[in-house]
Amino acid sequence: MKRLYISLLFVFSLFCTHHASAQRSIEFGYGKQIFKSSNGLGYIPELKGMNYNGGYLAFKYMMPVRKTPDYPLAVQIGVKYDFQIGKSSEVRGIHTEHYVELPVLLHFIVKDNESDLTLRFFVGPAFDYNLSNRLKIESSIAKPTVITTLPEKYGYTDIDVKACVGVAFNLTDYVDIRATYNFGLSNRRGMIDHEYHTPTAKLYRLNSDILNIGFVYYL
Repeated sequence: MKRLYISLLFVFSLFCTHHASAQRSIEFGYGKQIFKSSNGLGYIPELKGMNYNGGYLAFKYMMPVRKTPDYPLAVQIGVKYDFQIGKSSEVRGIHTEHYVELPVLLHFIVKDNESDLTLRFFVGPAFDYNLSNRLKIESSIAKPTVITTLPEKYGYTDIDVKACVGVAFNLTDYVDIRATYNFGLSNRRGMIDHEYHTPTAKLYRLNSDILNIGFVYYL
């Protein structure tokens, strides 16, 4: 819980330090997590075949850095909390993951003065910090059991670095619809020694991409 409290403190400091030209927003919507591996199978066996779906909630603070009539540029920072759950018919397991994301994005804002429409394109890095995850295996001969958390048993890393790209379109003066895709750049497989660790395992990579589609409400 200490990790979550630190993130909430960061959000609180952003919302208390408000600049006249800055925009504060709350974002929420649908999220999908996509695991990819260099060998096509995935290093963590229990993640193979899982379809991850969930939701997210974000608090963001955007500050203009260049003001022009048509193409203003802004920098956005904030905190995003993700909840994902994946189910696999192959192993009859459920894997849940909770993490906080710290995005630092550049926004390129295109405005149509005649119709008051605004289109935002954004790009930048995002840093993920895993709060918790657990894997539950369902058995036909026994009650469902919860095995040890993935970072301890499978070397699933806590930190991830992503490249974020996306677009937002204003519906009203206070509401945007937004789509974001984060490309996972870090190898999520840790290098700790465990029962699945083999010499060839060092060649495997496990990356995690995130797709988010949601609404943004400006405060």
